[in-house]
Amino acid sequence: MYTIIDNELRSEYVKEFSVDANDRTVKIFTFDEQGKRYSDMMKFWHKHLPNDGLNDTMTMAKLFYVKNGIAHTLSQINNLDKEFRDSILNKCE
Repeated sequence: MYTIIDNELRSEYVKEFSVDANDRTVKIFTFDEQGKRYSDMMKFWHKHLPNDGLNDTMTMAKLFYVKNGIAHTLSQINNLDKEFRDSILNKCE
């Protein structure tokens, strides 16, 4: 089940960002580019949050997966200084 959801969301990630979801190479981004990347990632996760069928096992698994992605992205954002963090979170609304 996890593999199905993982493959589905990685495929969506590639479609949306034109970047291999498995790419782990180190890249350098400007302040603004990194802020946009975090904001776009939060929007991506929220777009894929299931909101119905929560009694279905697959939907619940996807909910867990997506919420984990949101938590991971937020933990990265929360490590930033307050001004930068707030500017990113404001773009997510």
